[in-house]
Amino acid sequence: MRWAIERYDQEAMTSARDAVAIDEPWALLERFSTLVRDSGSEHEREAAEYMRERLEALGLQPEVYLPDLYISVPQSCALRVTGDDPAEFDCKVPAFSLSTGDAPVAGELVEIATGEIKDMANLFRSSVAGDLSHVAGKVVLADGYAMPKVVAQLESAGAAAAIFVNPGNSHEGIITPVWGTPGIDDRDRLPAIVALQVSAATGAALRERLANSGCNVEIETELFEGWAPCPVVVVDIPGQTDDFVLLHGHYDSWHEGIGDNAVGDAALLEVARVLGGVRDRLHRGVRVAWWPAHSTGRYGGSTWFADEFAMELRDHCVAQIDVDSPGCRWATEYTQVMWMAEAEEIARESIRAGADAEAAGMRPLRAGDYSFNQIGLSSFFMLLSNIPADVVAQKGFYPVGGCGGNSNAWHTEGDTLDVADPDNLLRDIHVYMEAVVRLATAPFLPFDHRAAVHEIGAAATEYGEACDDALDMTPILEECASLIVDLEDFYDMVEATLKETADAHAAAADFDWVQMALSRELVPVNYARRRYYHDPALETPAVPDLAILRQWADMEDDPDGRGFLVAQALRGRNRVVDALKRARERVAGALPAE
Repeated sequence: MRWAIERYDQEAMTSARDAVAIDEPWALLERFSTLVRDSGSEHEREAAEYMRERLEALGLQPEVYLPDLYISVPQSCALRVTGDDPAEFDCKVPAFSLSTGDAPVAGELVEIATGEIKDMANLFRSSVAGDLSHVAGKVVLADGYAMPKVVAQLESAGAAAAIFVNPGNSHEGIITPVWGTPGIDDRDRLPAIVALQVSAATGAALRERLANSGCNVEIETELFEGWAPCPVVVVDIPGQTDDFVLLHGHYDSWHEGIGDNAVGDAALLEVARVLGGVRDRLHRGVRVAWWPAHSTGRYGGSTWFADEFAMELRDHCVAQIDVDSPGCRWATEYTQVMWMAEAEEIARESIRAGADAEAAGMRPLRAGDYSFNQIGLSSFFMLLSNIPADVVAQKGFYPVGGCGGNSNAWHTEGDTLDVADPDNLLRDIHVYMEAVVRLATAPFLPFDHRAAVHEIGAAATEYGEACDDALDMTPILEECASLIVDLEDFYDMVEATLKETADAHAAAADFDWVQMALSRELVPVNYARRRYYHDPALETPAVPDLAILRQWADMEDDPDGRGFLVAQALRGRNRVVDALKRARERVAGALPAE
């Protein structure tokens, strides 16, 4: 698909490249460094107003929505060791922990073993293995971060509370698995446990007391949990059609939140400014959006937008690009960049052209503001540049989910203006500009859906082997093979057609919609369990309807369980085959009749 990636408006790109500057982005960072942008707060509203004013001053027409979102904002917490040698320790309470009110949680402290957090991806998949029956009624001390799956495991085991020992500093966080504002069916999945996060030093002090004579603790927490109006800022730079690229990121923060995510907000503002100057050359429009309630509402702003404008996104959004934590100090490599399979080459080429660097990618995690999988949007980027491994080792950093990998800053009071690097930020803005201008001006959307089909087929093969072929994956594999052949013919036809015409946009109009239609069929079965409903913030493996077959080996002594497993996976197989057939029908409609 090199031919598709290299076909874009060169004049528009040259103008955009030349126009990118640091002045507007850095002014935003300086303003945001004075604001603690908790969702629902006055500072969040001031940040939204700043962006609205700047966009209007740039000649753009922003829209500010004010939805009521369900959020949880930490207020205070206390951790005390009781008994003969009492002491009090610093701590942080994550969003959606229970508030203790007038009844502090007290109990015996017990320690459990947890797995080592080896990288950023492993961080988001944190869980506990083994028997947890001994933690009932106890306060659990565990290494790692307060992530939704492990918190839910401890709650299910009857723990009275959980204290997570972070690898270095204590970090802010959120423990709910519910994505965005809960639906009524999600109500019972909201956490019902008290949780804390403490530093490694505090964890060592607690363990020393445990080793010497046991330890009893008392915990108090206070959080606001409920509905709050939170501004969503959106600006459209229209193109010649109704279709658009969605470029977005969150602007709420923990503390000053410069590296997570004021730098992203600054990048979005600069891209909007520059695109305003080349708007007459855009074939597709670009919609730039700033979300609230990322940190205290589990992506509440982007989820609201996905729900409220679902049909417009379905009909007209060609792709979404997530902008989170670019341009941080020491972040000079692109080694954990997220992209869906069909978007790999456009993501790689945008980094080559914008940053003169090669990238290593990974399947997008169920994290960030990827609130659009269930609609079927091809997607790429989340976090972008990161700190090289040798610098990480030199500085003693450990895996975190933002700030370029700066663990001294991420979700702490240390996320201040010095976390941003003007040169790195300018470079990363160029990466976003490359991606957006290519998508907005290309005659034919440069996504290669053959890669997505290969990924689906590989996942089906894996799951079939996992269940000893108790569920036959042949129907999926045959449809995948046929669809790839059809796509080969389709892409060859489009390439030949565009070579033979002077008006590429007019020629591609009959084909371009197929790319969007393919995304609508393939992305949901590869990344979501239900259309228009949001999966929880837990690991979503490839083709999640079939991933349950990984449980097969654990059910060796449970024949009924294996039968139920196959029955459910069969329904999932039907869903996947149906999506592949629909995709083939879309392609067949564009190919000439034989």
